Amino acid sequence: MGREQRMVKGDDALRIHVTGSVILAVLLVLALAASLRPWPDTLFRVDFISFWTGASIAWEKPGPALMDVEEQRAFQIALRRELATTEEMRRATGYFPYYNPPPLALIFVPLTLLPLPWAYVVWSAISLLMMLVAVLLPLRGCARARTLAPVLLTFGGVAGTLLEGQVNSLFLLAFSLGLLALTRGRRVTGGALLGILLLKPQYAAPFALVLLVKRRWRELVGMMAVGVAIGIMSLLMVGPTGLGSFFGELRRISAFRPPASALVSLGATVNWRALLLNLWPSVTDGVGGLLVVLLGGATILAALLAWRGDWMPESPRFSRQMLALTLATVVASLPQPLPWQRTAACAARPATKRLRLSKQPRKGLAYAADCRAGALGPLVDGRLASVADVALLPAGPGLLGLPGCHAGTSSRTGHREAGG
Repeated sequence: MGREQRMVKGDDALRIHVTGSVILAVLLVLALAASLRPWPDTLFRVDFISFWTGASIAWEKPGPALMDVEEQRAFQIALRRELATTEEMRRATGYFPYYNPPPLALIFVPLTLLPLPWAYVVWSAISLLMMLVAVLLPLRGCARARTLAPVLLTFGGVAGTLLEGQVNSLFLLAFSLGLLALTRGRRVTGGALLGILLLKPQYAAPFALVLLVKRRWRELVGMMAVGVAIGIMSLLMVGPTGLGSFFGELRRISAFRPPASALVSLGATVNWRALLLNLWPSVTDGVGGLLVVLLGGATILAALLAWRGDWMPESPRFSRQMLALTLATVVASLPQPLPWQRTAACAARPATKRLRLSKQPRKGLAYAADCRAGALGPLVDGRLASVADVALLPAGPGLLGLPGCHAGTSSRTGHREAGG
């Protein structure tokens, strides 16, 4: 057996090991979640129930009812009484509100045709697939990309997304496809894909600001076109009354000290508001709000410094610029940062820096550990991510031989990678 054949066989074995470990880890995490609470009672304590609620109300009661928090509460209470297996859950009166633009609920409407537990499982599988594709796209052409992609999915934010039934995979995929379109010169398409982030409006603003500062008018037109479409669909779905309720709820959860009924977990956020409240508990709302605006603005402006020079989407520098902007958005945002941003930060790094790790396995392990255990900073969701990362340890042995994305010769094709 020749050297190249041995390398191919070794790659296949490593890929099977890592992929199998990740699948096992996901199953362990889901089993752990199911063991903590009776099934399906646990579904009433995760974010998925809010999307299920929004989709159900949008389908059954078209109009402003979708944005009526009391309507949402009543729906979830009735659903608990029908499906909950414990008396405690059946008597509970809390709820998970739907705080998103109306069109986002349409994505979940087909899932309402399934029983709630099956809808959750199907959405988790779809989410995992979308994240795998999103992470794999920027690694195309890299050595062992199909091995590195599942390893990156062992990051704690991914586990949090799957357990919560969140929509972060949608934004990560849109982000990844948007970068791919921009690198290929499809300016309007790239802007439109980034415009999907407007389904969480607070996270799209910094990207629109960069396009404006760099005078990328076609990209900005694509992004704004999607924003206009979302606005028109929202108006048609819930009317002026529903939109008024939606913006009112956004103002409420964006307050420096949001009311308890807003269900904003400040302890799980990584931003200036949470830092100020932890270090200066006695700060007034007025002073705290002003400091958040100033510090958040300064953070975004600092990230804009990375955008000096020419606009070159095809260069590794462009992805590093996007990485800086993504991390700045996490810190500057008021609501809880989304795991898609943290996962995007991990996914972008090996593809853009062309890490030469084939002869430095320890650095490969250290990099993957950064993404998995949150060494990018405290950018991991509290106890949930800690538990998830422990449960994801079976993937660890596969990291020892991880070469990452490096400038070299592919063992399969012999193709010399560019940009190293």
